[in-house]
Amino acid sequence: MMAAVRPTPPPDPRDTSSRDTGAGITIEDLGVSYGAHHALRGVTMDVAPGTIMALIGPSGCGKTSLLNALNRLTDLIPGCRVQGRVRLAGVSIHAPGTEVRQLRRRVGMVFQRPNPFPFSILHNLDLPLREHGVRTASERRDRAEQALREVGLWPEVCDRLQTPALALSGGPRPRRCSARALVLQPGVLLLD
Repeated sequence: MMAAVRPTPPPDPRDTSSRDTGAGITIEDLGVSYGAHHALRGVTMDVAPGTIMALIGPSGCGKTSLLNALNRLTDLIPGCRVQGRVRLAGVSIHAPGTEVRQLRRRVGMVFQRPNPFPFSILHNLDLPLREHGVRTASERRDRAEQALREVGLWPEVCDRLQTPALALSGGPRPRRCSARALVLQPGVLLLD
């Protein structure tokens, strides 16, 4: 599990520009519980912009719960409670008026099991861009190519972008899912 935070001054969290240039993360006394089970208690740490951090621990120790709390995927888990404070670029991710969808664009997530959508390689990258308001086809295509280049897949897939993403072998699937997260140009990328 890793978290990468792109270096640059913290952006205004209300800024909805298409390029997120980075943000530090501050976690204070974070706790995550599922019913009576405490997955995390009292986690406190700072992750500065430009940092790559790896968290290592045995299965079930709370690594995924921590990542889910950082982009509020815990909101989607029935019975999950989050306590403490998490700030991105100095602003609480639980502050009134926080746009959760915008937060998840800024804090991308690549899950432990790669889950391509049952669409073409290109449509897997195009869909998140459309959902986040990128309307011009040329910009979506350019950003898809850039993301595929960043994960080293472009030479392998450039001539078969209409191939179903599920047809990719096991090796390229995680990189394809990483490209799907990178296409939104997040300031923070969480890798489970």
